[in-house]
Amino acid sequence: MQKFLFLLPVVALLLFASCKKDGPAPASVEYPASGVYDENILDKSKTIYEQADFSLAADLLNGAQLKIKISKLEEESWGWGF
Repeated sequence: MQKFLFLLPVVALLLFASCKKDGPAPASVEYPASGVYDENILDKSKTIYEQADFSLAADLLNGAQLKIKISKLEEESWGWGF
């Protein structure tokens, strides 16, 4: 009887410990095809743009963070690139 009383909590502990616990979903960033102004230049599926208006659009899911850095390609350059 003592063995059974000892094994019962051990078996119960193993059952509860092996249950998969649903934690928070991982943080992720999704880039839609277009934003407020037009095509989204952050969209990874597109590489050629023929229009003059663009958007920088991202959906930050589950507390994700995003930092965008825009810089000149060359010091002598008058514009910017992406």
